[in-house]
Amino acid sequence: MTEKKSPLPTLSFTLFDSFEEPGLWSEAIGSNSKGIIVFSAENQPLSEDLFNFLKKVLEAVQIQLEEEALFIFTTPEKNYSFVRISREKDIRVLISFGLPAKNLGLHWSVNLYEPLSRNGCLFLFAERLSLIQNDRERKLKLWKALQKVFTP
Repeated sequence: MTEKKSPLPTLSFTLFDSFEEPGLWSEAIGSNSKGIIVFSAENQPLSEDLFNFLKKVLEAVQIQLEEEALFIFTTPEKNYSFVRISREKDIRVLISFGLPAKNLGLHWSVNLYEPLSRNGCLFLFAERLSLIQNDRERKLKLWKALQKVFTP
């Protein structure tokens, strides 16, 4: 008896869980009382100046970062699973500064500074905070986008 060869190519690959961050919640800042999660991805450690800038930006739309949101500082290369995160935390709004949708396991085409709604959650993707902080045009884009997200 001869073995039949399949005309289809055989692929060899490994499946892995993209969310391998057991200490994620202990490193996060905030209480998430309003179901808001904020990711900030930078290539260098988060400065106090940049953190204060983020707090002021959110306060402008009546969000107190440490009381009403959950803040996660990361690097642009890290991968997470939004599906898994949303199973563990009530997420109504996700704001990502510098972390692409694909790094959250969301394989969507997104435009920066354009909020989108999927499955009961609002998503906003923007450039890194360090790029926005001292750029008037980027700040204006962010301000308009945040108003769309948080103004009824």
